Amino acid sequence: MKRIKGQKGHLMGMDYVRVMPQPQLQTVGSFFFLDHFYEREITPKELSDSRGTGAHPHRGITTVTYVIKGENEHKDSLGNRAIVTSGGMQWMKAGRGIIHDEGVPESFLKRGGPMHMMQFWVLLGENEREDAALYLPVPHDDIPQLELDKAGSVLKVLIGEFCVSKSKVKTGKPHFLFHLSLQGKQVFYYTLPENTELAILAAKGSVEVQNEELTQSDLFAFGEVDETIKLYNPSDETVEIMLFGGEPFGERFYSHGPFVMGDREGIATAYNDLYAGKYGEVL
Repeated sequence: MKRIKGQKGHLMGMDYVRVMPQPQLQTVGSFFFLDHFYEREITPKELSDSRGTGAHPHRGITTVTYVIKGENEHKDSLGNRAIVTSGGMQWMKAGRGIIHDEGVPESFLKRGGPMHMMQFWVLLGENEREDAALYLPVPHDDIPQLELDKAGSVLKVLIGEFCVSKSKVKTGKPHFLFHLSLQGKQVFYYTLPENTELAILAAKGSVEVQNEELTQSDLFAFGEVDETIKLYNPSDETVEIMLFGGEPFGERFYSHGPFVMGDREGIATAYNDLYAGKYGEVL
């Protein structure tokens, strides 16, 4: 079990923690990148500091933006446009190239409110990097969830499957992303499947993992071990926890800016195609 502490930053008028990649943790399964915009009340003035990241390209990855609280708007060069609200997810497979823009919707900018979200980058395998780009907004009503105990603990299956629940998101290399809301004084056990890497992020509050405290925005990473992981909430308040991972990626990759490819030559091709206008534009 490896403890990871991220670096704090500021983007889109919000504070965040860059959880991964880190020198001591490059990937967890196919997951390569995680920014955690931890929960806080955002005023309209703060949000007006930055409407969003601006239109920018991606290639060779899938981006996943999960909104625990607040709203997020997506626009892209395929002509897609959608807003997801609390509990929803923006899922975009960049494939061989796309330009998108994500930010806070105009209506939310005007009123402000609680905001809590995170963005993951998931690596695409060599056989997927040249697929056509694909976008899927997933509202909270379309995310399956399981009630875990009489206290009201819930597990939401954003990607992958757990017990009888399966996400509507189709993936290449097997990976999973779960959101666990663990009520006070409750325990959750997760048995790590064979050939699986796992990360546990404390998204709000603190939780005990294998009897060690994990505090907000910190992460525990588990390698390929056959064991059952115990999560316990010692407080009286609900804690929010993210579990993610999958089979070890097992392929060579190279990242630069918004692109992740198999090697430096692939990165050069990605930039050449961008400058040639092959990814289109956000209108």
